[in-house]
Amino acid sequence: MKSVAGRKKKPQLPKKKVKESDADRLARERWEKFRKMELKAGAHEARKMAGMKKLMVNGSWVPVKDPTAVFDFKDYYRLAPIYTYLGSLELKVPEVLQVFTIADSADGRPIQCCKISNGDPSNGAVWIDAGMSPCEWVGPPTAIYMINELATDFTNQPYYITNKDWYIVPMINPDGYEYSHTIDRMYTKNRSLQKGKKVGVDLNRNFQPGFNSKDSGTSQNPVEWNFPGYEPVSEYETIVIKNILTSAIPFNVYITLRAYHQSIVFPYSGHQDEACQKFHMLMEGANVMAQAIYDCTGQNFQTGEARDLLKNPVGASIDYAHGYACIPHCYQLNLRSKQHKYLLPADEIKESGMEALAACSELMKYLDNWGCSLIRRAV
Repeated sequence: MKSVAGRKKKPQLPKKKVKESDADRLARERWEKFRKMELKAGAHEARKMAGMKKLMVNGSWVPVKDPTAVFDFKDYYRLAPIYTYLGSLELKVPEVLQVFTIADSADGRPIQCCKISNGDPSNGAVWIDAGMSPCEWVGPPTAIYMINELATDFTNQPYYITNKDWYIVPMINPDGYEYSHTIDRMYTKNRSLQKGKKVGVDLNRNFQPGFNSKDSGTSQNPVEWNFPGYEPVSEYETIVIKNILTSAIPFNVYITLRAYHQSIVFPYSGHQDEACQKFHMLMEGANVMAQAIYDCTGQNFQTGEARDLLKNPVGASIDYAHGYACIPHCYQLNLRSKQHKYLLPADEIKESGMEALAACSELMKYLDNWGCSLIRRAV
């Protein structure tokens, strides 16, 4: 018997090349592009993220409430630490803050909403969401900064803040956000199935009016970053926005936090030629917000209609909120920064939160001072 050492080796068969799918190729190309940008920007430290922890209860993903949790606004945290911190805030100030799940994502992750209110039934309502596009990491912590500042000192806020119920959703697209941390940093969609393939939809192109219209900057290829979906308002995330904005809650302000254009835009996008009927009112509000940001940090933000300042923004949530949900004051606040684009250093998170809070606060003051309607009406 031959020893093991003396056995003849089996001939090595050539490895079969596995054909790369379009989705995998696009993800790889985006990742390689990001890595080059990251090396140039020296942003290695910003990629040291907190680990993802899940608590499974009866097969469902449930956030943990930890009264000792902290959020220092010095790093880009994963979903679990974010939700844990929101739960800890609710434990500290339950008299003004409620944290509740408004929907579950395609992967079963909760989409959480923070309601900050003094409970006065005569209050108007403000909606703010962030995280619609996963690669825009600065949006969620900016929203959390606003939640923290408002909730922990709500009773000492001026009347134009406390006479409103604040509905803030810091993570409208939790699946996409996690995917951008683990697989594709520059990912832009959710993670829904499209005709059996988990390729997702660009949520800010999934709304009406103007869904998938001519020259909309969308792609009919589901694997592309700007795929709007096969039908308008077809995704878990966009459906829940639609359902809440068109409910009996008296919203008169809708704001979505995006990045990185440093601008404040309002309806409409490029699906119609004529200007918005409320153009002058919306422009004045945008200018108030821009001035508040400048007074806060010295940063300049452009203002104007979305179709004039952004490239192909058709199917955007601000258009739906204004044109379909009939909310009079709708803005897309594109956060900093033009210099760093999507790779904003983590040490600028707090300033971004300060800017957003200053802009929204001054807008509320402006609306109250000028007697702007707190009641939703046809626009």
